[in-house]
Amino acid sequence: MRLIKYAGHYITATGIFHNLVGLFFGGTTLLEMHRDGWFRSTINPDSSQNFERETIFWFLVTGASWMLTGGLMQHFIDKGFEMPRFLGWSILALGLSSVFIMPESGFYLLLPVAYSLITSKVKED
Repeated sequence: MRLIKYAGHYITATGIFHNLVGLFFGGTTLLEMHRDGWFRSTINPDSSQNFERETIFWFLVTGASWMLTGGLMQHFIDKGFEMPRFLGWSILALGLSSVFIMPESGFYLLLPVAYSLITSKVKED
């Protein structure tokens, strides 16, 4: 079985899982942001940055970005397009460097996708 066939779905699932974790651990912070009306809700009353709120915002944006990337990848895979190898090498570099910095994280989930992109056979026409 060619793992590349499901690479987009796997990236999308990783993004969904990422955001579920964010909602679980950042739910209280998100409720506070909602209470404050969302607009400028990452800025404290003294105009300083609220890093806890910024962190959950960017955490969720990252998950959404993985979902969009996975959806786009899967669309092209389903249409028969080959994914460029640099994408696999880039995801591998991101995954390995992130695992090095944060070994107790979900960055390991990127490694099988990187492997499938790097080792996929290029079609010969």
